Amino acid sequence: MTAHLKIVSLSFLLLLGLNGFAQEKTKKNTSDEAISRPPTPEEMARTLLSEAEAKKKLGKYDEALKDYDAALEKYTELHEVYVSRASCYFLKLDFNGALADYDRAVEVVGTEMEKFKTQAKIKKVLQDAAGEKQELDKVEKLKPILAEAYYQRGNLKQFTDDNSGCCDDLKKSKELGHLQADMKIKELCGGK
Repeated sequence: MTAHLKIVSLSFLLLLGLNGFAQEKTKKNTSDEAISRPPTPEEMARTLLSEAEAKKKLGKYDEALKDYDAALEKYTELHEVYVSRASCYFLKLDFNGALADYDRAVEVVGTEMEKFKTQAKIKKVLQDAAGEKQELDKVEKLKPILAEAYYQRGNLKQFTDDNSGCCDDLKKSKELGHLQADMKIKELCGGK
């Protein structure tokens, strides 16, 4: 190999090495930025939701309720909080508080789903298949939350002697795919 070719080869290898080092340095900086960036409101709310759930499991209902409230202050669109907070109210035997949160969950999530369905229809008309799919994916993500809200609200209504409302909610829950709804319908609604 000639001296000139060796120098070119070494230069090329050196450039590759420096390029790899630069890429690694960029990756490190990017991951450092992700670590050092402040959490988003949704991330803070999810953390508070997790803390509230842990406190609820320990029977610290009042502390859990404070965390649920704080989570909703951080990010009002975290719909799971309404259902989880309602179950905490239920465990405290505060049926009115639980019912209010289940009602709110049904209202908020139902409205959000309808908005996404409408947007999907618009995107379909505009022949934006990818956009339509994105909107329908949002609907699918919210379905289990709405199903759980209906299911739990239906169960709660049996304690308030609202048998008709109980069965209506359980049926809506079943339509949305809640796996336990069918068994509850047979148990509480005569299999209707």
